[in-house]
Amino acid sequence: MVYILVCNLLLYFNPKIIVVVGGLAIDAKLHYPEYLFIDNQTGILYVSSYSLDYRKIDISSGIISSGPRRADSIFVGPNGEQWMTYYSRIYYMTPSGSVSTFAGTGSNTWKGEGVHKSAQGFYYAFYVWVDYDAVIYDQYDVYVSTVFRIFRISHSTGNTYTIVGTGSWNSNGNFGKVGNQTNLKDVRSFCVIPSTGDMLIANTNHHNILWWHKNTQIVDYVTGGEGDTSGVALADGRFGYITQIALDAMGNILFTDTSNHKIH
Repeated sequence: MVYILVCNLLLYFNPKIIVVVGGLAIDAKLHYPEYLFIDNQTGILYVSSYSLDYRKIDISSGIISSGPRRADSIFVGPNGEQWMTYYSRIYYMTPSGSVSTFAGTGSNTWKGEGVHKSAQGFYYAFYVWVDYDAVIYDQYDVYVSTVFRIFRISHSTGNTYTIVGTGSWNSNGNFGKVGNQTNLKDVRSFCVIPSTGDMLIANTNHHNILWWHKNTQIVDYVTGGEGDTSGVALADGRFGYITQIALDAMGNILFTDTSNHKIH
């Protein structure tokens, strides 16, 4: 059974959870739903699926339709344009539905700092976000997380730059240092604080959350399994595989503690 559940976060002490769509995977046209993106302008819920083209769900009517391709994550712009990640590439779809490669060669091999997006190798592009409001650097810059790095793709030049990550995961930690000295392992998602441009990072396979400060470039440890890289669920109050992270309207951090079957 596969379900998508919505919890009304306004009712913190008496939450109401309803099934938006789900059931037997083949009937509901879902198969292990993973990443979600809600377009508040249209009321459409975008859902990536483990082995199917991504799904578009009209929340008001419940009508499900298929996207043009498989995607690990989806970001929808204000005019209906879309960015999608899949394996080692980022794809772009125009509002009229034309899909093309936006960045990546299909290779996992990093090609160096400042390399153009068309020549850069992304070691599994997990999560994509577009800076429409220029809260970090420039308007329309694209940010993407991979296994070992979070990249910025400059809108003006198309060149790629590491925000956080060393290209290695062998030792967790290096907190309190600039981003390119901090090790990451499988960054499945991140979120940006609109008021500061800082970034909260789900450092998934190190089981922790990190905080990248825009002004200083320093990365601080927030919570989770500092120093643990065992890849197992942790039973001592820490976390196992933090895959998605978000902020609510009051500034609280919400995240999925996947191996422990919890949302915090």
